[in-house]
Amino acid sequence: ETPGVFWLDAQGLNRLYPSLHEWAHAVRLALQRAGFRATIAVGFTRFGVYALAKYHQGITVCLDAAEERAAAHRVPLAYVDLDSDVRERLLVLGIDTVGALLRLPGDGIRQRFGDATAALYQLAAGHRFAPLVPVPAEERQERQIHFDAPEIYAEQLIFIVKRLLDSLLASLVRQAHAVVELEMWMTLDDHTTRTERVRPAASKRSLM
Repeated sequence: ETPGVFWLDAQGLNRLYPSLHEWAHAVRLALQRAGFRATIAVGFTRFGVYALAKYHQGITVCLDAAEERAAAHRVPLAYVDLDSDVRERLLVLGIDTVGALLRLPGDGIRQRFGDATAALYQLAAGHRFAPLVPVPAEERQERQIHFDAPEIYAEQLIFIVKRLLDSLLASLVRQAHAVVELEMWMTLDDHTTRTERVRPAASKRSLM
């Protein structure tokens, strides 16, 4: 729900890396090479690693749940996703860290500070949990054809392209998708490449 925050189940990766710290370093380095800035926290609860990643820079690894809980409780409320007005009201009460927030009675949080604060409180207290649900990667839809000899007749090329498109569209319809743009990437006889794009006025599920 917070832009830029991602959770990943790292179970089993100890067989590939000497330690979770080494794994976290490899992930952060790969992200940096791709042009992203990343802060990584490794721990035991969804909220714990979220709070530590928001508060600390670089890599944080907690060796056990008690260490993570103690570190997360020290995180200032300014670093978690709280409404600024709610945060100011809590500061007036002398509540400025996650641990101090959790010492409040949970029954009155929703009534006094709203649904968003109550949801954060429940997550921090370990009372709210939703399992990670993987999102399958979309299958790349493409069709290819390799000619034994250069094709010089436009009519024949159009016939072949239409046959490929019919197969492509049938696959897209089965996935409840439609075509918004077609891209043809061609390697010519002189080894140069040419790209042609066709965008219909509206998305299509069939061609005439």
